[in-house]
Amino acid sequence: MSVHNGPLVRRGSQLVADELRAMILHGELATAQSLPPEPELAARLGVSRHHLREALRLLEQDGLVKVRPGRNGGVFLTVPGVEVLTRTFSLILARTSTPLRDLMAARLVIEPAAAAIAAREATDAEIAALEAIVEQQRTQDRYTENLNTRFHVTLAAAAHNQTLLLMMRSIESLIRNIDVSVSNPELKEGSYRAHRAIVRAMRVRDPEQVADLVRRHIRGFEDLLPAAGLDPDTHTVADLLQLAERTRRARLNGVG
Repeated sequence: MSVHNGPLVRRGSQLVADELRAMILHGELATAQSLPPEPELAARLGVSRHHLREALRLLEQDGLVKVRPGRNGGVFLTVPGVEVLTRTFSLILARTSTPLRDLMAARLVIEPAAAAIAAREATDAEIAALEAIVEQQRTQDRYTENLNTRFHVTLAAAAHNQTLLLMMRSIESLIRNIDVSVSNPELKEGSYRAHRAIVRAMRVRDPEQVADLVRRHIRGFEDLLPAAGLDPDTHTVADLLQLAERTRRARLNGVG
């Protein structure tokens, strides 16, 4: 139902949010920097200001609007950040008792495919950025999950495929929790060697070799899971998140 055809018959805040979301996604509000003032928008939709405020709160959670209070405030249109997707992705997998094996299998399909495309599509500047990350890894005293995540996301971004990148970043947001949980002295050197080989294959634009190296790298990483007490067949994504949170707290307390 369009807002231009009269007020909504049902006035629940969820329906109001759905209507506003449709207007934003269909471009009816795309050229505006902000939504109309609350009284005007409530009258236009034929709803109470209470339902409108609740609807705007839902849209803010979606990352579609930003509500700014005060004299110069208002409701401003925004583009959802990737954290909206990664947070929802993590919650769904955790709440549905998804086994770690599923996550690993999905990564093994998506990441090598994205890397193969990147080998063909990456600019020289993007390959140089990957080389810079590898050089940072070489000079680091210990393994850091930040550099590892940055390498994998940068590689996926070089494919210039927004859909693949969002899928990769969602998976990587969970893989990062494995990085946090695994403590292995060989992890730094193994990660550095694998990333260096991948970049060399990127330099010669060899999609098959890049995909194969990424595949081997992922499988080698999976072999480290037992060291963190994780069994991909019996443990779930929720177990992983709990373990990572305990590890982070222990680090903050100076343990481990």
